[in-house]
Amino acid sequence: MADKLKIPPVFVDAETEPPPPSAAFRKYPLEHIASGDLVLLHGQVWRVKDRRTTRASPRITVTLWPVVGGRPHSASFFPREWLPAVRAASGV
Repeated sequence: MADKLKIPPVFVDAETEPPPPSAAFRKYPLEHIASGDLVLLHGQVWRVKDRRTTRASPRITVTLWPVVGGRPHSASFFPREWLPAVRAASGV
């Protein structure tokens, strides 16, 4: 019965283009970061795939996919926290 509740791990394929150098990242408040932007977090480059807020909390939850491939990550931040990011030109 425990086998039915086990969720297999999800992995994301690596993107075709290499991530930009760390000098290209500028700090932005999280409230200005949108889906498609690249974020430098914990020394790794992540792509923002989803951004959610709730009425119960002022925190913003973002779903991050690693650019080099691997497991997705979810993180919560306050809106005015500053993160190093490269803004997407098209806002994918």
